[in-house]
Amino acid sequence: MINYQTLRRVNAGHVNTEKLEAALNDIIIEYIRFEFPKFWG
Repeated sequence: MINYQTLRRVNAGHVNTEKLEAALNDIIIEYIRFEFPKFWG
């Protein structure tokens, strides 16, 4: 069975600030490609 400590250790090994910032950049770039943001401002 998976417990809290195991999930925390796995998460700490795969998620860091650089990866979160890169993912956020990817999301923003893809969002800008759509027409809808141009209507919103």
